[in-house]
Amino acid sequence: AVEVRLIDDLAVAAISASNRGVEALRAADLEKARSLLELATRLQPTLPDLYANLGIVRWRQGDVPGAYEAFRKGLEIDPGRPTLLHNLAALYIEEGRRTEARAALAAAATREATPYLLVVQGDLELAGGDPKAAMRAYRRAHRAQPGLLEPLLGIARAEITLGSPDAARKALRKAEKLHPEDPQVRALLES
Repeated sequence: AVEVRLIDDLAVAAISASNRGVEALRAADLEKARSLLELATRLQPTLPDLYANLGIVRWRQGDVPGAYEAFRKGLEIDPGRPTLLHNLAALYIEEGRRTEARAALAAAATREATPYLLVVQGDLELAGGDPKAAMRAYRRAHRAQPGLLEPLLGIARAEITLGSPDAARKALRKAEKLHPEDPQVRALLES
């Protein structure tokens, strides 16, 4: 039996604002994305995924404390929410906090690893000095979702670490076909 739950007008408005915020995020309009996602969290402060998206925008704007705050608020609502825990783990990795990243990933306790979780695991392995384990995670993520840019970037970084620039270039060419204007792809191709 499938449970059907009705949502009120504020929840619908919040989800609409969040969807528009995610579109703005994808278009790299971070100010618009942040404004829409903050509106969404004010309209419906009990939806944890809204905080996941808001945290990503704040993080990309360089507001790391704001990103942690958004992830924390979402986790107060749903402590086991995989999206929030994966994003938090990625932020911990960027901050060099590998122990906390492992704890966040363990707390996610997902049965089936999403491509995003696999990318975060790969990032954690690469940061921890194990490029072969990172490569396994990135390749698994790429197989699960071939159109996703992040696994290809991870593969390229791992190949560079392993001393295989030709293999890194091959992964970057695939990434370039998916996202020809992506600054990360450009920067890695130029280096």
